[in-house]
Amino acid sequence: MLRLAVDADPTPRRVARRIPTHAISGVLCCVYRAAHVEHVVALAGDAEAAGLAPRLWALEAIAPALDRWTVGCGPGPRQALLNRLTPAAPDGWVVFTDDDVVVGDGALLRLLSVASEIGLDVVQPAHAGASRASTPFVRARFGVAARRTGFVEIGPLIALGPAARSALLPLDESLGMGWGQDYLWAHAFAGNGLTVGIVDAVRIRHLAPSVPTYDRAKETRHLEACLVRAGYRDFEEPLVTYSTWRVRDLP
Repeated sequence: MLRLAVDADPTPRRVARRIPTHAISGVLCCVYRAAHVEHVVALAGDAEAAGLAPRLWALEAIAPALDRWTVGCGPGPRQALLNRLTPAAPDGWVVFTDDDVVVGDGALLRLLSVASEIGLDVVQPAHAGASRASTPFVRARFGVAARRTGFVEIGPLIALGPAARSALLPLDESLGMGWGQDYLWAHAFAGNGLTVGIVDAVRIRHLAPSVPTYDRAKETRHLEACLVRAGYRDFEEPLVTYSTWRVRDLP
């Protein structure tokens, strides 16, 4: 498939050599299921290496491998549980991640270092060629280091810096799993003076869906309602790239 060709792109290696990693702080918040414990172990380990404190919630039993990071256990909708995991006055970045995400070693530190270097308040990694993505807009682009955009996804992995935290949090708990939160955010970005974007040089793989544990029809209604609330004509309207950084453009 043509989209898999992007995984041979040398841009991530070139950006890693160009951009120094920065000392960062903050938290990584994740709600996990037993089926994805191994991926959450990797996420939590990468978070700690980056300077982020993992704060996890188990939907089922607490996994022994995640016990030291797990602060609660029990069922609930994603938005409400992520709000519970977010400290009242967090220091540094807040990273929300799903449990079915595969990241490479050092990916979180590289993501936030690039974001800090180019001045992004809200940032997501790009999807690798084999990743399950909701739209081609968030897939990695060959030869591109990063983009300043009008839209970032609420998941599977999103990071908010200090300015964004105060403007965008807490998450809207009426949205349940969070479908549509990103469209409300897109509408709010300009009014809050936030700079947002996608780091194409940091790639993630969102795994193929398992059996859904929530009402997809209900979440679709949330998504459609958010589109109306945000005043967009269709789902593509906020998917705008304002500027692009290639390796030569980076500081």
